[in-house]
This record gives sequence, C-alpha cells and structure tokens, in this order.
Amino acid sequence: RCPKCQAMLASSCAYHVRGEPKTAIVLICRSLDLIDQLREPRVSLCALHNLADNLAACGRFMQAHRIQARSQALYQRFREPRVQGRCEWVEAKIARWLGRDREAEALLIAARNEFRSVGAEFESNLVSQELTALPALGW
Repeated sequence: RCPKCQAMLASSCAYHVRGEPKTAIVLICRSLDLIDQLREPRVSLCALHNLADNLAACGRFMQAHRIQARSQALYQRFREPRVQGRCEWVEAKIARWLGRDREAEALLIAARNEFRSVGAEFESNLVSQELTALPALGW
C-alpha cells in the first residue's frame, strides 16, 4: 500500500467529518492518482465512495452520480452488508437531491437493513435520521 495515499485518504475522512467536503475532495482526487485499482480494488472503492459522498455534500449531485455509476463494478465485488449499505446510502443522498424521494426512501430503508443485519447500529441510526428528514410521501 502507498503510505502517501493512505495518509491522504485518512486526512480526507477527517475533513469530511469536520464538514469540509471540498478539501476532502481535493485529497481524494490526489489519492486516486496513486491507487493501483487492480492491486487494491477495496482501497479504490473506498476512495470513489468517499468522493461521491463528498461531492453530494457539496451539492455536486450529477458528478456524484457519475462517480457512483463508475463504482458499480467495484461494489459488486464486495457484497458484504456494510459495503452494500454504504452504496445504497450514497445513492439515496443523490436520489434525494435529484428530487427522486421515493427512490431515496427505498434506498435508505435498504441501507438501514444492511447495517442492522451486521449490528452496525451507529450507521443504522444515521440512516434513520436521514429517513426522518424525507418529506412524507403518503404511501
């Protein structure tokens, strides 16, 4: 693994948590240039996932959508519930801000269920908070 890449990805996570997604995006983009996708597909997926999440946090939903679409083959390689839950969660954020509330709701419920299936209560609770922020859809 590339230590410089690992450091940039760790720093990008810290900036994301601090509410500075633009700085996180810069660091992730730099790290993507250093990742060997064939040798480190999971690291590549993590970087692309975080890039899409930070782009969405900046309101750059079409770019986030393109990154998410580009990542689908990698998501399919890693079928564990936490990975799939994260995929659905980011897709829900994108769908919500593109005005597709029903799709966002279904994706958030799926993500919450994935997290619950492995006892990831913290992530499950965060997704539940996003569910409550959706407008009432009158199902």
